[in-house]
Amino acid sequence: HNALQALYQRYEPAMEKHGISPKCMFATLSTHAMLYETIVNWRDSPSDFQRHHFAEELASVDHARLDNPEGRAIAAEIMRETRQLFAEHGAINFQLGKSYPYFTRLKPGNQSILQTLKNELDPHGILNPEALNLTTQQVK
Repeated sequence: HNALQALYQRYEPAMEKHGISPKCMFATLSTHAMLYETIVNWRDSPSDFQRHHFAEELASVDHARLDNPEGRAIAAEIMRETRQLFAEHGAINFQLGKSYPYFTRLKPGNQSILQTLKNELDPHGILNPEALNLTTQQVK
């Protein structure tokens, strides 16, 4: 926790300038695990996903006024450093997906097995692209 707070403190001037607000959530799971979830919020224009799924709600929003590329880049850097910090402390992620370094944390032999499975089961790379930090070697 102290290392994460030090990370946030290092970015404090940039976070204040660009409206970035990090938060943490704690929960215990029975007697053997603890959940420590970090969230980084910032004001920005809607993502492609948001524009697609919330078009009606966003119709009156001035997207250009909200565009915050510097804040987006700083938030991405904070999230990258947070993932690195957690990995250095041996944290295991409950949310294996596109943001967490799952594949790169595996031993080379296990990487090879997982990559082979991905290539065989998803030869065109259409199933949850880039999840688990995997890419499919495209089949033409």
